[in-house]
Amino acid sequence: MAAYTKISIIIPIYNAEEYLKHCLDSAISQTISPKEIICIDDGSVDRSGAILKEYAEKYDYIHCYTQENQGAGAARNYGLQLAQGEYVAFLDADDIYLDMDALEKMYTVCIRDCVKVCGSFLSKSVNGQIISLPLHRNSLKKGEQDKVLLQYRDYQCDYYYISYIYSRKMLMDNNISFPSYRRYQDPPFFVKAMIEAEKFCVVPVELYCYREDEASLNRKKTYIADALRGMIDNLSAAKDNDLKILHNMTVDRINKEYYETIVEKAFDNDFEVFDLLRKADSMIDWKWYNGKTKDELLPLTIIKNMQDSKWFTNRLSEIQESHHVLTMWLKSYLGKTIENYLNDRNINRIAIYGYGFFGEMLYKYLQKTQINVDYIIDKRKELDADVKVVEPQSEWQPVDAILISPLAYNSIFDEWRDKFIYPTYILKNILMELAEDQENRKER
Repeated sequence: MAAYTKISIIIPIYNAEEYLKHCLDSAISQTISPKEIICIDDGSVDRSGAILKEYAEKYDYIHCYTQENQGAGAARNYGLQLAQGEYVAFLDADDIYLDMDALEKMYTVCIRDCVKVCGSFLSKSVNGQIISLPLHRNSLKKGEQDKVLLQYRDYQCDYYYISYIYSRKMLMDNNISFPSYRRYQDPPFFVKAMIEAEKFCVVPVELYCYREDEASLNRKKTYIADALRGMIDNLSAAKDNDLKILHNMTVDRINKEYYETIVEKAFDNDFEVFDLLRKADSMIDWKWYNGKTKDELLPLTIIKNMQDSKWFTNRLSEIQESHHVLTMWLKSYLGKTIENYLNDRNINRIAIYGYGFFGEMLYKYLQKTQINVDYIIDKRKELDADVKVVEPQSEWQPVDAILISPLAYNSIFDEWRDKFIYPTYILKNILMELAEDQENRKER
């Protein structure tokens, strides 16, 4: 190992034999010297180990180590402990570096301008086609100038840490490492590093290209509890450092980017995901979040009424059986909404039949729309709703339509078919139509 090393490239590897040679070749091709490439085999069971051995025997600056499978974050931390470079870069085993002189130019600017973190342009590979992404491209154009200096407070990024290099001394002196999460360990590391650095430069080079395929997209659906832990870390960092942009981006990660996966996985994890949602909810500054209230946000809305375990236990069966319906509800927020659906049919005044889990959510949603809920039909007279409640046997007042919220609507129809004197719609069917409409618009 060289006595002095400009940069350490840290590569975690797990069953990456298909792409590993391409990855290593791209790191080897970087013109910066002296460099070291630190490969951490995270318990691979394919030919990754043999490939690493082959490359380590050929290049004396490639150093390979193994550990029991602990995840990419733990592998990167191991690499950080071993690194000797003045700066460190991170490369995943299925990704590549593009411009051969990218790291050299980034390192040169860091040393010349005493900058602890330097970023670059980013691309992705989809079905073999390299697509440029907008990251930093608005800040400067390639070839226009050699760098631009930015304040993290003005930017507050949380993704794409792989497109940067970092002062190893800054990381070591401040104990900045990857949390031991199987998913979403990168953003907390990145945010901590950027907060410590305060400023960073961007050099107009094409450093990183990550691979996007079905497997990489599916990985996002794994370890959702760990992903929530990472988002909670960033919510904490945002509040502690008065970073409103980061705070709002993280809330959006929960409510928009990860909403479907959270809903799908929440019911399989023995309350773990719900507990983490509660914790996230308690850390959010709702005044920061564009003036929105909790009732307008999903899936954080799910936990709003879960004041105690008894409430949740009583409704667990209903939620477990119907989480696919809730998922469709969430999908409707991305496109045509329930309000739009009713407006298209000139429905302005409705009654809700059933004030269970979905009836309550429907009522609270419609309160924020132009649709009027005249009354609720429910056998329970004492409901936490500031609207008239009538029993099914009571006389119903004229409305444009009745919305049936319970999922067990077949039995309701059988019992009340002759009594539904006003147009009747079933919430589940509305959601299915909205979800189908959303999918059709995506395909166009």
